[in-house]
Amino acid sequence: MNNLEKFTAGELAAENNGTLEQLREVVGYCFPMSTSPRPTGGGFLYSKFGDLDWMFYSHTPNLPTIPITQLWEELQALKKPEIWWIKVTGENKEVLGKWVESLNLCLDNIVGMYRLPNGNIHKGCILIKNLESETYDFGNEIDFATFLKYTGVEPEKVEPIKGSTFEDTISELTQLINKRVDLRIKSDRLNDELTEINTKISALLK
Repeated sequence: MNNLEKFTAGELAAENNGTLEQLREVVGYCFPMSTSPRPTGGGFLYSKFGDLDWMFYSHTPNLPTIPITQLWEELQALKKPEIWWIKVTGENKEVLGKWVESLNLCLDNIVGMYRLPNGNIHKGCILIKNLESETYDFGNEIDFATFLKYTGVEPEKVEPIKGSTFEDTISELTQLINKRVDLRIKSDRLNDELTEINTKISALLK
């Protein structure tokens, strides 16, 4: 749980030491439905019954405190940029292909959000050599974990295939041999019973 989540959950109080814009941004993110007053300076803010409350410096909340400016900086780090790119690799090719809806990705492609010359943001894949082009604006490269966070994509979980050990093979072989022996014994008993029945039938028909 990060500090923004702790602040929202009432585990931290925020010291109101920043600007009004910083305060509004943090409060709007952590308490989007809050109707509590938002002070323009000073005091502490904290969660009370799931809503925002605050007190002046003359009263100290019975909670660990953190500057509102630090919460604001952490919030900026969470924001997703408009443009970014990731290089296609053998490991991420399938996931990136599904996100960009392309089945023809290759290892010289990049995938992401980039700005066209007219200013529009486009989602797609292009050749990595176009990174050097002045026609497009790609932003910064991101890693695969950041891609998953930005897009909300959840890669399919592949269950590992359990490899057979020598002990597993011997155990399975033993079970099969025992089963075959049991079936043969049952078969011999059935043959004996069938022979006895046929003998009795023949005796009765004489």
